[in-house]
Amino acid sequence: MRNQLAKAKQQVAAAIADEKRLSAQAEQEKKLSEDWEKRAVLAVQEGRDDLAKQALLRYNEHVQGAVQLQETWLKHREETEKSRRHCASSTTRSKKPSVRRTS
Repeated sequence: MRNQLAKAKQQVAAAIADEKRLSAQAEQEKKLSEDWEKRAVLAVQEGRDDLAKQALLRYNEHVQGAVQLQETWLKHREETEKSRRHCASSTTRSKKPSVRRTS
């Protein structure tokens, strides 16, 4: 039982690490999309519509990537929370002393 509990805790810790990684990746994609949007605006201001079009294409790629990562992160967060609650309830049950009834 303790071995299973230790494995469950390791899995929860790994899931939390994955959750943080996904969140950071989504944030990075968002920042990249903002950078490309700024480049597109600058290109338009300089009359370089060809560069603006390319920058907007890259902007859209990063926006889509950020949205996908955000959705994945939200699903992963829900699963991690379920695992965390399950592990916590298992820990609570394993710590309760067993009561023997005498007749």
